[in-house]
Amino acid sequence: MVAFFKSPQSQRKRKAPTHQIMKGVSIDRLDHQGVGVSRQRDPVVLVEGALPDETVNVSVTQQKSRFIKASVTAVCTPSAARVTPFCEHSAVCGGCQLDYIEPAELRLWRQDAIQTLLETTANVEPLNWLAPITGNQLGYRRKARLATDARNPQQRKLGYRAAQSSQVFRLNNCAVLTPSLQALLKPLQAWFDGCDQAQHVGHITLLEGENNTLIQVRMLRPLADKNQQALLALAQLHRCVLVVERDNHRLQVLHGESAQVTYSPQPQLEIPIGGNDFVQVNHAVNQQMVAQVLAWLREYHGTGAKVLDLFCGTGNFSIPLARAGFHVQGIEGVNAMVQKASDYAVSHALAQCKFSCIDLNDTRATRSLLEDKADAVVLDPSREGAAVVCNELSPTRHPVVVYVSCNPASFARDAKALVSRGYRLTQIGLVEMFPYTKHSELISLFSAATAQ
Repeated sequence: MVAFFKSPQSQRKRKAPTHQIMKGVSIDRLDHQGVGVSRQRDPVVLVEGALPDETVNVSVTQQKSRFIKASVTAVCTPSAARVTPFCEHSAVCGGCQLDYIEPAELRLWRQDAIQTLLETTANVEPLNWLAPITGNQLGYRRKARLATDARNPQQRKLGYRAAQSSQVFRLNNCAVLTPSLQALLKPLQAWFDGCDQAQHVGHITLLEGENNTLIQVRMLRPLADKNQQALLALAQLHRCVLVVERDNHRLQVLHGESAQVTYSPQPQLEIPIGGNDFVQVNHAVNQQMVAQVLAWLREYHGTGAKVLDLFCGTGNFSIPLARAGFHVQGIEGVNAMVQKASDYAVSHALAQCKFSCIDLNDTRATRSLLEDKADAVVLDPSREGAAVVCNELSPTRHPVVVYVSCNPASFARDAKALVSRGYRLTQIGLVEMFPYTKHSELISLFSAATAQ
């Protein structure tokens, strides 16, 4: 991503927030990011921290011709769905942005907001939604990256970045982390406080696997022996695999075996995973999501059908599909993940599962890939979506498309492209991968418009 430099002069010209106070603003609904929407004024008012059926006083932060952005200063009439945040860091943390909303109500509001988004953006008719895929509201997150701030030797900080800020706050606890990761927070903070190389610690990644927990420490300089021994003692005490990452992503395993850190997209299946690899952070929800994809493809195609799994990562969908008898071609743009998936397929004699490294944002490469027929295509892109792929898919060559999305906005854009090319959106459901956050995940099924 290109970042353009803005001079101080151009920054001074930027219009400052008005901080105007508006009283008695009535909220109609939430948008897909959990922002309150009031259409009773012109222009529409978008209010952070407000819920449907509430009346609130707000402070205006941005004013445009088509909308006003604001934040709540007082709740005059609270919603029954408003709850007390469960975390001591709620006021500063940028993680669980919607922890003041009762989860079941939030799911209903999300679904309504996404339905509206699809109707207006993609011209999709009202849908019959699947029951949401859900899991535990707390204790679900199996991966986290802890940021560091050692500028003040008397108050070192190991934790997350504050909301809408690059500032790190000291993390005392995090209820959404799995218990094994929660148990590491205080020991790691103590190690960081006592480390005389704290300014050279870039970040610390925590990952809970099926049978092992990984601590991966990014060091800007080599660890001195006493600091390494203290960290090693911590890892041994908590029975963790310990890896130090240096420049050029060089990894040094100090304790345990990194190959033993695995995740399971379905029961009795363990795929090796590293601290730098993408993995769905919610174990239980991911297994349900994989099961739904398998159920859909079994319904449309018997075993032996050809499936293209695009943005496949380390094989979250590819390997379960291959084990079920499908012939799978997994495509991923990160070569390290392609290699891990390929090694697993070879070592487990999954000859019907092949992997290739292709940039799916490259129009020419994607067009060439999609010239061949496949019975079904599975898409699981990043938040940017799959615009290039969706503009090249063909219902005659690829009659079934399963699209897993972590961004309703890019999904609506891509759904519009698919519908324009002759697909219809036949099924869709919410996937609560990240409870209490603004992030919505979707699972959807497209089929050729002529198919019944």
